[in-house]
Amino acid sequence: MQPEFPIDGPADLAKTAETKALYLKLWQEVIRRNRNHPSIAVWSMGNEIWNGFEQAPEMYRLAKLLDPTRPVIDSDGLHRPRTDPGGTVSISSQHRGTLDFWPWQFSESGSFGYKDSKYRFDPTDRPVVAHEMGYFATLPDLRQLSLFRNGLKPYWLTEALGNAKLKGVEHLYPDWVEKSNRLQGVCLKTNIEAARRSNLQGYHVWLFQDYPWCAEGVVDMFFRPKAVSAAEFRKFNGPTALLIGQDQRNYRFGATAVFPILVSRYEQEPAQDAILRWEVWAGDKRLASGSHKGLAIPCGEPRLLKTISFQVPKLSRAKRLRLVAQLVDSQGTTTNNWDLWAFPYGRVRPGKFLVRGSEWLERRYPASVLKAAPAESLQTELLVTDHWETQLPDYLAAGGRVLLLDPEPAFPSVATRYRPSGWDPSDRSSHVGTIFDARHPAMESVPSEGWCDLQFHDLVQGAKMIRMDETPVVGEPIVRGIDIPQRLVRNAYLFEARVGNGRLLVSGFNFAKAVPAGDPAAACFLDALIGYALGEKFQPRGRVPLEYLRNPGAAARNAGVVP
Repeated sequence: MQPEFPIDGPADLAKTAETKALYLKLWQEVIRRNRNHPSIAVWSMGNEIWNGFEQAPEMYRLAKLLDPTRPVIDSDGLHRPRTDPGGTVSISSQHRGTLDFWPWQFSESGSFGYKDSKYRFDPTDRPVVAHEMGYFATLPDLRQLSLFRNGLKPYWLTEALGNAKLKGVEHLYPDWVEKSNRLQGVCLKTNIEAARRSNLQGYHVWLFQDYPWCAEGVVDMFFRPKAVSAAEFRKFNGPTALLIGQDQRNYRFGATAVFPILVSRYEQEPAQDAILRWEVWAGDKRLASGSHKGLAIPCGEPRLLKTISFQVPKLSRAKRLRLVAQLVDSQGTTTNNWDLWAFPYGRVRPGKFLVRGSEWLERRYPASVLKAAPAESLQTELLVTDHWETQLPDYLAAGGRVLLLDPEPAFPSVATRYRPSGWDPSDRSSHVGTIFDARHPAMESVPSEGWCDLQFHDLVQGAKMIRMDETPVVGEPIVRGIDIPQRLVRNAYLFEARVGNGRLLVSGFNFAKAVPAGDPAAACFLDALIGYALGEKFQPRGRVPLEYLRNPGAAARNAGVVP
């Protein structure tokens, strides 16, 4: 426990002689009353008082006088100092003697410790603890409504229920909650493991328990776990945790996967002669395994144990794999596991489709490149493009098929990111998860399990969510970005529609970055969409008016669909 004096920012600071005396009196009473409690770890004077305050030195002196055994900080939460050329704050400018450690606020906007340097920092003069780490929002569960019998009125749930009924998605909502919770669980695990690989000496996870309009807790408001059980949470948040030292999760068949296995140990004792065992599974079939003895386990810092490798086998189709590691030493047994994905090589055969657009797309399918020809005169079964052309509506009206890999300017969209964030209704890019229509024929060869796990990180990071409710498009997304409960609008990463006699498949996924970067999931998914759009199963149930595509902005305004 870190008891914190109720100063929540500069507005709560004492400003008169009387209140200053009261603060000192209460501060001493809090410490005297609780200093023998075994769960107290730190004394904190307040929250996010970025530049310190006048009374801090005196409160620090009194805390050390009353309890010299524990660390003291004048504020929990400071801007992380920047030492890079573009930074504005240096470590020396924040130096003050009323902080026994640095309680830094790391970036929590678009990062969750995956394929980034979130918790990397230069050596410091004292330990560093990450402040309020996480902020992974979930969709609040409407099934909690019946549990609120006394006291707090669940106004946020009744409002969300009203929105769900208004949008006609009440029957879909429970599945969305489950997928939203699973995404939060992946982000929690990934973020905490990234913190433990770093030089941090501690962290505060935001948040343990949900509260109104902020379902960011590891457990809900009734202390029930969401997607992560207590046992699973302890795998990466226990005194000892096994970690992997790289972020690649997608592999081609036949590739060699290399994983540094690290250990992070705190609270427990160091150990010698530890045993590390690991296995790789595809369903109930073990693909590879290994064992290493005589390993030393230090305490207080992450340490590389072994670097393991295995060859990804050729499977019947793209599939999820699981890497499982176990450490046995004098402190007991520690386990952890990570999902991986294996994808086939291959490319859609040229001949039946043509591509026109950006360099990356033409480089991907060089034998199908369409150079100079008006779209309406094309002799092809499918046009794949990431550039909207004014001739496309006529081509579609005549019965053509189009796979459009950039929704703009034909369809309004907003750039988004993989990690969920949904507490601010003014943020149009907010979402609390993703939903794949796993029964849709376009998804037959895509290992999605109905949502975007880490195999689709590169496709969702920087993607464009198509705001279908701002268009006259009729139909539901194939892949939906789950909107926050205050809105619950139709946000799509992928949708399809009939246009006249033609058929249109529109994607907002970030193929433009993920495919050139060599992401196997992106290449496999793009091939699958082309194959689907060429096939007989491409039978869109939705529809978009031809007039809208001929002048998207004016048609939307005339239809009154743009708020």
